[in-house]
Amino acid sequence: MGLDFLEKTAKPFHRSCQKGFDSFKRAYLFDPAVAPTERSFLAHVGNTSDLDEGLELVLRLTGNEIAVYREEREVGRCDNPPPSLTDKLRQSQGLAVGRLEALHSLSSSIDVVML
Repeated sequence: MGLDFLEKTAKPFHRSCQKGFDSFKRAYLFDPAVAPTERSFLAHVGNTSDLDEGLELVLRLTGNEIAVYREEREVGRCDNPPPSLTDKLRQSQGLAVGRLEALHSLSSSIDVVML
């Protein structure tokens, strides 16, 4: 029942800030699982009844906002997009294709990933 017994049987102590550090160590530059977080945003929509997950959408940069279109009709808008996303849209002449990742009907919003 000495100190060496307690060290062998006790659970190792990890700080809470170190719990996610393992996932950062495993990720590398060309990992496809890391990149979508930089290209995703939340858009507010009016009616979610005609939208489905996996649907391809057209993204259009208008000023500092991103308008989301399905076919020829505007279905959503992101008022405050991330600056990295607006820079990528400006490089592609303000238009891009996106995919609807998640549909949140209670908050009338959708998660969109730029392809």
